[in-house]
Amino acid sequence: MVLFLAIFYSYYASVLPLIFVPEYTSYDAFWLGLHALFVFHTSCTALILHYVPHTYVDVLHKTAMHLGYWQMIHSHKKMCPLEPTWSESTLWPQGSIVKYKGKRYRGLVQQNGAIPGDPVHSRFYWFFSYPLLLLNFLHSAVMGSGGSKNTEISPYLVKSFEEAHAGGVNCMTISKDGNYLGTGGEDCVAKVWNIMREDEECLKAVCVGHKGYITCCQIIDEFLVTSSEDKTIRKWDIENDGEFILEYHGHKSLVNELVLTDDYLLSSSYDKTIRWWQFVTGECLKVFEGHRRSVGPLLYLPSRQNHDEDNIVDDEMSDDMVVSGSSDGTARLWNLETTRCMRVFSGHDNAILCMDTDNDRNVLFTGSLDCTIRSWLLESGEALKVFNGHQASILHIKVLNKLLFSCSSDRTAKSWVTEFGDCTRTYKGHKHTVGSFYINDGIIYTGCGDGVIRAFDAKSGSQKRLFKGHKYSINGVMINLRGKIFSVSNDGSVKIWDTIGIKSDQQIKDEKRMANAQIKNDGVSPSPTYVSEENELNISLNRSSNHSSLSSGRGTTNNSDEVAIDVNATDINDLDNMLN
Repeated sequence: MVLFLAIFYSYYASVLPLIFVPEYTSYDAFWLGLHALFVFHTSCTALILHYVPHTYVDVLHKTAMHLGYWQMIHSHKKMCPLEPTWSESTLWPQGSIVKYKGKRYRGLVQQNGAIPGDPVHSRFYWFFSYPLLLLNFLHSAVMGSGGSKNTEISPYLVKSFEEAHAGGVNCMTISKDGNYLGTGGEDCVAKVWNIMREDEECLKAVCVGHKGYITCCQIIDEFLVTSSEDKTIRKWDIENDGEFILEYHGHKSLVNELVLTDDYLLSSSYDKTIRWWQFVTGECLKVFEGHRRSVGPLLYLPSRQNHDEDNIVDDEMSDDMVVSGSSDGTARLWNLETTRCMRVFSGHDNAILCMDTDNDRNVLFTGSLDCTIRSWLLESGEALKVFNGHQASILHIKVLNKLLFSCSSDRTAKSWVTEFGDCTRTYKGHKHTVGSFYINDGIIYTGCGDGVIRAFDAKSGSQKRLFKGHKYSINGVMINLRGKIFSVSNDGSVKIWDTIGIKSDQQIKDEKRMANAQIKNDGVSPSPTYVSEENELNISLNRSSNHSSLSSGRGTTNNSDEVAIDVNATDINDLDNMLN
């Protein structure tokens, strides 16, 4: 009965729903199989708990205690002729010594009726002698199937908000001035934290109103913007305790991604569309249609005039553009003014989960569920390179100068040379999916499904530090201007970590020497301010985008005022020389 019902539940929970999957939704057969396996396992243990109640376990326990247990006596002493021979008609008291088949046994329980040396009787006694052993084992199997807990606490933990959300924290964002941290969770609530305060009362605003879990959040000026599974986007006033201001209506399914662009807002959805909104009024200005399945990551590309007023190019690429990635395996380049699809980047065999461009915004990079990263020319749509090396889905990518960094479900993060598509480093040691990463000052920080943040030297690949404390998978990692790490997790907590001392004194000296040498080579006399305030300069140069990349593989904005995080130029030269 247990096996039949467990198979029945697995079929209805994993296989039957595929009949009703919309055509614009993709699914992975491997993870579907794992889901079916977990449902079967959990169903089996739950049904056993149901069909084997505690009263029946108590009967088995009493039987085991009546059966008793014999321990063999390992002794070279000859058997005493007065020692009795074991008989099944006798119930032997504790401490009795009997002979059976040429061996001596001692009774260990108050009464012993088992056959000495019989493995079946011994197993029965061991399993049911403790009344809660079976129930605790089954309970642990059921409750522990959702993932293991990491209870070790790192000494680098500065502050922890253990019950920040009543459920997993799905997304987070940091304001441009670095004062506020925004989070959104499974509890349909968004919160804003004043991270500049050192005391415990740093919760700035609580935004309640969504009817579904929060999928994305962004902070612009004094506003928090959130998207949700309830098909809506909402704007909140941070300075007025998270007061609700405006709701953006129009999407027909879950809203997946948000990008803020000056006075406008871009959103993507499972309804296969991208929408362009007027930020102040909430009016939907444009709808972009063309994808065959759900739309995920978005990249905003400002017009070329905004970046180079002295060299205005009068062509089709001169307008503001947006790039969208979809579960249909394609990325599309759209003209924001005309809603015309300018390019279709087709080549992936599965959903596109993340995207980025090079610094000049000439080359597009896409990461997919098909385990590959591809590069494309934005102007022509030409496919350039295929980055092979990951063994599972690509969840997040980031381009820094001539290097591309990626993380994957295969438990690794990697760095690549964008020009050639060659993998230069693999950051190993993770015990689960690497869903997010953040790069600051030559160190890559990875957030993993095992609840641990790992810090690696981006150049050498060596592991520098472990940040332990989360109980479940980490959904986002970010660093503010003060060098503090912020992390959110499925355990519902928000944690703050310290990075002081992560770089050795020798590394700092080498960086100063190389920086001064670079200044001399450029024909500029070294400035004492550069060396004495190097830490502040590094912080200002290594600001990243305001939007955290989470385990869902969401894309990031490409605003003109963002500054990419730089790995030392000397690192890139070393890699180029090595490749040549």
